[in-house]
Amino acid sequence: MAVLYVAFGTQAEISHEQFKEIKIGLEKSEVNFLWVVRKNTEEVDDGFENRVKTGAGGDRVESICAKVPILAWPMMAEQHLNARMVVEVIKIGLRVETCDGSVRGFVKWEGLETPAKELMEGEKGEEARKKSEGGWGRSH
Repeated sequence: MAVLYVAFGTQAEISHEQFKEIKIGLEKSEVNFLWVVRKNTEEVDDGFENRVKTGAGGDRVESICAKVPILAWPMMAEQHLNARMVVEVIKIGLRVETCDGSVRGFVKWEGLETPAKELMEGEKGEEARKKSEGGWGRSH
């Protein structure tokens, strides 16, 4: 079973509005996911956990080395360069789309739902999975 792992690290600050959009996007994507949440549980507990446990298999709790495709959502520091390398150069991932197309813009649920579903079930996701599993660094 494929599972989308969602984590933003310890330094990323996610606004309440962005947090809500992430929840909606993950739920609507209907993909299995594991989400590391560092928010107050009251913000999460609006029935979200029960809804995703009966629909998409959601739960809360270094991808390239583990041969896992990446859904890139850069927020700070060198993450923008890393995302570009993952998506455009070695092609083992897809990128979350911001509302205005800017690098640090706000992401609505649709901007997360579509690439999450594509990464887990679509053609581009299949290509990224094959590349990540097949040793992209080797010459054939």
